Amino acid sequence: MYNTINDFLEYLVVERSVSDNTVNSYRYDLKQFFHFLSKFNFSEWKLIKKPYIHQYIKHLNSSNYKQRSKARKVASMRSFLSFLEDEDIISENLSDNFKIPTSAFISPNVLSEKEVEKIFRNTRNDSILDIRNRTIFELLYATGIRVSELISLDIENINISEKFIRCFGKGGRERVLPIHTKAADNLNFYIKTILPKWKSKHTKSAVFTNRSGKRLTRQAINNILSQICKHSHITKNISPHTIRHSFATHLLRAGAPLRYVQELLGHASITTTQIYTHLTAEHIRTEYTKAHPRAKAS
Repeated sequence: MYNTINDFLEYLVVERSVSDNTVNSYRYDLKQFFHFLSKFNFSEWKLIKKPYIHQYIKHLNSSNYKQRSKARKVASMRSFLSFLEDEDIISENLSDNFKIPTSAFISPNVLSEKEVEKIFRNTRNDSILDIRNRTIFELLYATGIRVSELISLDIENINISEKFIRCFGKGGRERVLPIHTKAADNLNFYIKTILPKWKSKHTKSAVFTNRSGKRLTRQAINNILSQICKHSHITKNISPHTIRHSFATHLLRAGAPLRYVQELLGHASITTTQIYTHLTAEHIRTEYTKAHPRAKAS
């Protein structure tokens, strides 16, 4: 079970580019969380139950830690549980119904719509690698697909004529995701023109490969996104998760129903999707302050 915590810590480094100090804080907090849970004698994370989480929060509340430390520990636990749900290891975020201190809330990192358009304007098409990389970015933003789903995507799970892809989470949960015409056209060109040059007998069904025909890794996708942002002069540290967050936030800001976004993201619980409503509320407040005469004057 502790290996899953190490996977989460690796995800923080590779996909969210967090600092060493932050990773160490997460490691310390989650080690404490893991130690507390060990008394319940379960062998897999999927067996964890809500009462265990409740007891852990009660344990923290009765401890002598400062409020700021309690908030950080709860935030670490929630981030880890969200990771478990996003990876289909658990079916819902078990901490969703518990009140979390406000200081523990961490907004997802997102790109603005202008930044996304800037990336599309500046993304190169000079080489076959450029075309593959643009296709990856386009598909991530078109679908909100998880990086684990992206790198395991197979040719037979793509329907260009009907404009959808089929992906599977770790628990075998299937989702059918629509793709818009631009994304479908780019994907079709890549599959027909670029991919055959790299085909390998070992990964003949894989969609996104390197020049040796091997499936791309999480780290490779992260490096590709970093290169794209650097070329587009985007200074934010972005990861596949950033694109997923941006996809959800932009849909909600444009008026998409929360339930619809939940289905697209593959969240078992709508409360996990509701984190994005916080971002849309922030956006509304910013626009309100810019537009309202009395707000502008204050």
